[in-house]
Amino acid sequence: MAQVSKSVIGRLRGSVGDLAFRQRDGKQIISTRPGTINAPDDEDSVNRRLKFRFLTKFASQVTGIDALKAAWQDNAEAGNSAFNQIISDDYDLVSVDSITEQTRLTPLFGFSAGITSTVISASGIQVVTQPIGTNAGIDLNVEKNIQLAVIVCLSSPSDHSLPNYYLVPLLSAQQPLKLDTALTLNASLSNQDALVFPKYALHKTIYALFTLNDDGNMVHYSVTFAIT
Repeated sequence: MAQVSKSVIGRLRGSVGDLAFRQRDGKQIISTRPGTINAPDDEDSVNRRLKFRFLTKFASQVTGIDALKAAWQDNAEAGNSAFNQIISDDYDLVSVDSITEQTRLTPLFGFSAGITSTVISASGIQVVTQPIGTNAGIDLNVEKNIQLAVIVCLSSPSDHSLPNYYLVPLLSAQQPLKLDTALTLNASLSNQDALVFPKYALHKTIYALFTLNDDGNMVHYSVTFAIT
């Protein structure tokens, strides 16, 4: 990099050939333009890029659900966003094009709920829980409703013109929270997603529950469950 204190060619900005020109503190700065960076094309490097690309799409879908975004933000490391925390925590828990049974929809240390049954179909998902019970740290005076959040990852498309994977976020309606009875929660696919669903051979699903106060804000979240 060179500095020109008295320019005989006027004040230049931009680039000419391999040289870049800019102004700073009244001085003309001349530097060489950075060369083209060639990304490594070995298998490990390609897979890392594919995994990161998948994770950014996954994290975007998760943080698109307000309650999940709040759960991750509450548990993010100092200076980290919910989006970046998901990428950090889930990097080793996804493949290059899909979620796995270990992928976290919620951070660690959520409450547990016994699951009686789960059904996933082209119309949506239904989850039936056992009674949550009174040992989950839930306060019914504050936490009035419960909701189900789902991410479905479709992969192995039958049509090669389709993307390699397709992420479907689902959210059930809020319903009154009860701790002493079984709960049935349903999250429906949109008409568009219902049309896409059968075009993929593989369907992987993770889901979680979260409680809400009267203002609709998340109070507690469950561990992540997976449909295998």
